[in-house]
Amino acid sequence: GIVTYYYRIDPSVSESEKGFWYVNLDGKGFEEHEVTDITQYDTENTSALVWFTVPKATGRPVWLPPYITDNLDVRVISYNEPIYYDGTFVGVVGIEIDYSTMADVVDSITLFDSGYAFINDKEGTIVYHPKMSIEELSENHPKVPEGLLSEDKFIHYNYDGVEKKAVWLPLSNGMRLNVTVPVSEIDSLWRDWVEEIVVLFVLLLIIFLILTMHLSDRITEPLRKLTEAAKQIDEGNYDVKLDYNGEDEIGILTRTFSQVTSHLK
Repeated sequence: GIVTYYYRIDPSVSESEKGFWYVNLDGKGFEEHEVTDITQYDTENTSALVWFTVPKATGRPVWLPPYITDNLDVRVISYNEPIYYDGTFVGVVGIEIDYSTMADVVDSITLFDSGYAFINDKEGTIVYHPKMSIEELSENHPKVPEGLLSEDKFIHYNYDGVEKKAVWLPLSNGMRLNVTVPVSEIDSLWRDWVEEIVVLFVLLLIIFLILTMHLSDRITEPLRKLTEAAKQIDEGNYDVKLDYNGEDEIGILTRTFSQVTSHLK
């Protein structure tokens, strides 16, 4: 996603050596571009020419929020590092990354039906949000909802009247990548699981009852016939026939009963 890389020497250090600026806007490779004429700016004013003035003012590397890059009219985010020689500020070296590249990556992160990702800086200002326009982000500088800057890994918060849960990951540039989902969608998942478990339990219970009834019939029917045969013998009828011939205990009892009946006869 890098569209430019550059090294800009401070005009106060050298009026002749300006540095370099390479640009790749069409994806066909980097080409040298005329460096920005920063002599038109006050390099002590951090409200303008931020890629140069902010590192110079802070004296340390810095990731900058989205801005329109000079001369190219492209929205970028950039990483810039001040260069020193013998303790004297010399200039700034840096890269600019296409804002749309970052947006495409964030847009590709989805979860459940309406979960999405967004990025905020360490102060809580939203840098990119798939449901906010670039103009809205640039003009209003919206902040993340209360609670989202918590150090807790799982965050419960309210946004536009919707209860949500979010998880976040720190990025190397000090920003945060957040992934958020409505609580209702998360709850609907375990509710679906519960319903599926209940349905499965009911089906297993029905199968168990059917098997139990079938096994019960296999046991009770031979016993009922044995009871009836005992009544017939008690009345003097020794010609009772029992046809159950299983290899279980009921089968053994039935054959033994038939032998006793035969002996009595």
